[in-house]
Amino acid sequence: MNVVDKLYTEWAYRSKSGTPDIKNPKDKAVLDSILSDLEVPLQEDTYILEADGSIYDQVIALKLFKDADKISEIPGVNKKYSVGNDDKVDTKDMEVYKKLYPVTPPKTGKAIDSAGTKGAGNGEIALYWLLSRSGVNVEDGRGKDAPDLKINKTLGLEVKSYGQRQITLGRFGDDYDTRKKLGYVLGLDVLISNLTGEQRAPSIDSFNKEELIRGFSTMSKFSSNKNLREASKEFELIKDIYSKIDSLSNDLGLEQSFAPREGAAAILRQLLSTKAKNKPGDGGYIVDVSEEGKIKYTQVTQSKIDSLDSDTIIKYVSANGSALKIYPDDLFG
Repeated sequence: MNVVDKLYTEWAYRSKSGTPDIKNPKDKAVLDSILSDLEVPLQEDTYILEADGSIYDQVIALKLFKDADKISEIPGVNKKYSVGNDDKVDTKDMEVYKKLYPVTPPKTGKAIDSAGTKGAGNGEIALYWLLSRSGVNVEDGRGKDAPDLKINKTLGLEVKSYGQRQITLGRFGDDYDTRKKLGYVLGLDVLISNLTGEQRAPSIDSFNKEELIRGFSTMSKFSSNKNLREASKEFELIKDIYSKIDSLSNDLGLEQSFAPREGAAAILRQLLSTKAKNKPGDGGYIVDVSEEGKIKYTQVTQSKIDSLDSDTIIKYVSANGSALKIYPDDLFG
């Protein structure tokens, strides 16, 4: 059952007759109540986000002409802009570009007049205008773990405001596999910290690099301790710990006597690979755009991620509040 069918079913269920009529004031009041519960704006001339990229054209028309229907009047660009090439907005395009730069897209399912200037998402609508009016097949790619824009429905563009060396690539709250591994590394450190009276290790969603390295240091000491390994044959609890350590080490490609920094780098690399797979996607770009019209493309590929050494990963990839933070230029530039 699609969204429309579900909406009608609920409307019919709440109406007295079971076959609601929009011309009936009582039935209309019921529908208004349902839409209000769903936080759908009820003012007239509201445009709801569509599934295709045309919503961006409506947003542009609304910003430039205060009328979302005037898509045909959206101006073209003075020069052609292409994907993947660093560029500078032409002076003749700057007037429209600057008007569109601070306009952020509406959230999916929200009215287009909810698009605003919230600081986050700056440049996305402006870049869409430049590319779409240059003949590029570009559309809205937003959604859960999706890039901001898509080219030819496949190539992803993740748009970030210019000048931010460090950016948030996305959250890893749903990356259950990596979270499970993080939980075990940090949990083992919690266990030892509690036994020794040392400071409790941080949670999966709140840890820094030093704490992550410390967690792998604890794991490494266990992994390389021959006496404890021998004792694990007699004690089920210790045997279970080593089973998990060996399984995790194998998954991360670590030797039995790995260095703690190698372990920390391996799990951060996995986080980066998981997020980059979708945002912007293998071969896609993180696009840095400025209000002054500078456009910089940084391509993200799995081969680049695989080639990064441990020190680079630890220095330029971090996690905070289940958000993955990276330095694109230092990793992929």
